[in-house]
Amino acid sequence: MKKQSVITLILLTLLCSVNFIETSVSKQNESSIYQPELNAGVRPIFAGTDGNATVIRARTSVRGALYQANLYDNVTFWYSYLNGDDSSAPFLFIDDGNGTYNPDGILMQYDDEKTLDKNDGSAYYNFTFNMTSNFVAFRARYGEYEDDFGLYNVITADETEVKSFFWESYYTQLQDINMNLTVYNYNITGYGFRYRDVTDNYDAEFENVTYSLSSALDEITLNVTFPHTFEHSAVVQVEGFIIQKDNMTATDRFFYENHFQTFTVADATPIIDLDVPRYTNNLNVSLYWSASVLDGNVTAFEIDWGDFSGIQSVNISINRYYHAYAAVGEYMINVSAYADFLVANLTVKVLIEQINPIGSVKIITPQGDIITPPNDSSIPEIILEKRQLDFILNGSDSGGSGIERIILTTDEGNSREIQEDGVVTLYFLEYGYIEITITVIDFAGNEFSDSFFIHIVQKELPGDIPVPYPFGITTIVGLLSLAVFMYLKKKK
Repeated sequence: MKKQSVITLILLTLLCSVNFIETSVSKQNESSIYQPELNAGVRPIFAGTDGNATVIRARTSVRGALYQANLYDNVTFWYSYLNGDDSSAPFLFIDDGNGTYNPDGILMQYDDEKTLDKNDGSAYYNFTFNMTSNFVAFRARYGEYEDDFGLYNVITADETEVKSFFWESYYTQLQDINMNLTVYNYNITGYGFRYRDVTDNYDAEFENVTYSLSSALDEITLNVTFPHTFEHSAVVQVEGFIIQKDNMTATDRFFYENHFQTFTVADATPIIDLDVPRYTNNLNVSLYWSASVLDGNVTAFEIDWGDFSGIQSVNISINRYYHAYAAVGEYMINVSAYADFLVANLTVKVLIEQINPIGSVKIITPQGDIITPPNDSSIPEIILEKRQLDFILNGSDSGGSGIERIILTTDEGNSREIQEDGVVTLYFLEYGYIEITITVIDFAGNEFSDSFFIHIVQKELPGDIPVPYPFGITTIVGLLSLAVFMYLKKKK
């Protein structure tokens, strides 16, 4: 067999293997056909079956379906649910147009007739009722538009619709909720909104805000403002409604918007910023404050200095305040910022201490010896090959604020600084007598300082020993004389 033919057979075998693997994986990942699920191949899930049944007017991903039907016509719905059975109650009436209203829903009756005329393997159910009122509201127990909010589907006899809009992009605890309501082709006697806090089970009671109105316009835009007591971060569901005089049933009926809107209440609690020293050695303490409120204003500010001097109400136009404490110690300063009924608190500590820290320094010689500078007037002499020397620095604080920095300086102006105990190297400009100062500072501003002298001497190396002066001159003169004598002798 030719080499090209062998290669071709191998490639075909690989392709078939890949195709088999892909097919196997796809079959394994298919969901079980016995699990109830929405039949995505049938959209919409509600469909009219005859000319006088229902016509879908509007349907979006965020609104329930809006249908239109003629008065006194029999309205028939066909609905499907993949692998459904006779116990799968498909519809829940909210308002059946005959004086029956239940926000929790009333189970619709249905028959068990199943049809397979769609030829898609799904079971279909149908339900027929007579349209004897201007509108009927229902929601689906199963289906694409069922959700935890209980979104409405509406069947109307006229071209009717209700839409609401928020005035603002968000609302805080301090703001009233403002909304517009646009009504199409309704003779209404009242309007309003209902709202509730969205809970995990969506079972909070609605609160209504209702206004009276009499109008016969085809389209009107109304507005409503209502206060609330929701905490920040609460999710609020709001729906508009109108009250309509239904001439078919001779009753006032509530027509709810088949769309819900939600917003999260923004936090309007004041935000406080404080500038207070954590440590100080001054009994007179300075405090600088600022506070801000989302879409609001700070209405009051209070300071409790923590020394039982009482609460100080300050002028909110002045941001810096001072307080004189009677003694050293640690104090808890608590401040409060108010925005109407909302309050924010912030507590900070200030330690007033006046105990000086202490420090010590030791010298490390080039030979590795440790020298502690004497407390008397004696001056240690240190021989150096280079003009540099290492020092061990230590600091401690018993006042409670802690060591901020340790500084070592020379009278030549050289300086080294560290934040904790350690070793530093100082460099010198000249040999001789050097004054060295150690300074220790704590976070409260208390300070320790001490000075001492050292005498640094240059180390003499063997190659640097000078020739004695007289011996050097005699030797040079003798050598010159010998050279002249040898020259004259050679010339003769």
